[in-house]
Amino acid sequence: TNITVDNVSGTINKGDIVYGANVLPGTFVTSINGLNIILNKTQTIADNAVLSFNIIKYQYNYLALLLLIHLLLY
Repeated sequence: TNITVDNVSGTINKGDIVYGANVLPGTFVTSINGLNIILNKTQTIADNAVLSFNIIKYQYNYLALLLLIHLLLY
């Protein structure tokens, strides 16, 4: 999904997780070109919707922990 953002406060980065009304879980930024942002999931986001963009800082540590638990249990 391609969206155009305005009234940006802060920085939006490739890989940021997107939060907001009617945003599908697991949606993140795949590309940025100026104020145009491409998301990884097809969806409809209302005009003037308030969105938040955040990176999950501990995502890789969490995945490594899950892999370790899996290896220990099986």
